[in-house]
Amino acid sequence: TVLGWTTYEETSQLVVFHHTEVKPRWEGTGLGSKLVRATLDHVRDQGKTVLPLCSFVDEWIERHPDYADLVYDPSKPSSTPTG
Repeated sequence: TVLGWTTYEETSQLVVFHHTEVKPRWEGTGLGSKLVRATLDHVRDQGKTVLPLCSFVDEWIERHPDYADLVYDPSKPSSTPTG
């Protein structure tokens, strides 16, 4: 059974998050946070950066600054996405 999901596009260096959703019955249970944390941990393990267009992911990273280093920064040469 699928309780939540996130949609994203991925290149060799960048993961662009578009949308995260949890089924209404499971909202407010922390499931969305677990989903985002696990996904960002996977991104970190792959050595990629993220572009959080999804407001949930963006706000989650703001509340968890230990993940801020994953956010794509166009001013950093090492953060440049490639296809």
